[in-house]
Amino acid sequence: MSQKNYLVIGLGGTGCVVVRELKKKMYVEWRKKNSGSYPDVYRFKDNFGGEEVESRVATLSIDSNAADLDGEGEKDKSWTVFGETLRLRDTEKVLLDPSGTAGLLSNIDSYPGVSPWIKPDLEFVHEITKGQSGPAGCDQIRRMGRLAFANGNGVDNVMSAVSNRMSALTEGGGFKDAEIHIACTLGCGTGSGTLLDIITQIQKKMVSYAGLVKVHLHTFATSSDVGSVNTGNFYANQYAALQELNAFNLSNYHPWDVNVGSGQSGQRLS
Repeated sequence: MSQKNYLVIGLGGTGCVVVRELKKKMYVEWRKKNSGSYPDVYRFKDNFGGEEVESRVATLSIDSNAADLDGEGEKDKSWTVFGETLRLRDTEKVLLDPSGTAGLLSNIDSYPGVSPWIKPDLEFVHEITKGQSGPAGCDQIRRMGRLAFANGNGVDNVMSAVSNRMSALTEGGGFKDAEIHIACTLGCGTGSGTLLDIITQIQKKMVSYAGLVKVHLHTFATSSDVGSVNTGNFYANQYAALQELNAFNLSNYHPWDVNVGSGQSGQRLS
């Protein structure tokens, strides 16, 4: 029997909605042959061309809004299927906190992976982060999303969660090869701001991974009128994110490694 492993990561509010709807659909399919509470990793078996194949699917939600990650959607039953609440377990979510960046910004030269790209706009960044009292989103500001990822233990927490989800997929001596699918909108702050850094940190982490890992992006962009969803930066964020992704894909842009600590030399990732 062959095995396919899939880790689906939702970045930001839109990405986390994608994960939520996927989990609901998988639970409906899973319930056709199983009973009980939803599993940590979904396993579906089928036959293709006479060969039995097991597909394993795990999810991870990464956001800067604590209320959303903690299941505020339950209020309108968005997380409920067949009476079962599919709210995220601790292993299925990572909270990025944009409210605690004051210490980083006041000592910016000690962060060689952040200083090169934030220092030219330091006054502006101080202004946009002023008054942040908790993890309540990044207000469609990409730099705030990127800072939230680089701040504190953000990078380590995300990479630890990715490693744990990959281990869960291959538990029991399963096949190591996997696909990582990342979903987000390019128009908002958390998903658009963290996307490229998370891609490069995953690539950096997976160099030492035992199997072959392919990363796929599922990004939302539109020229249509999104109405009140646009709070001022929606279309500009899309343009900037697409520019960066295109330059990165052509190897014309190499993001700074935001996980380089004090006293180390800054380096770029490819």
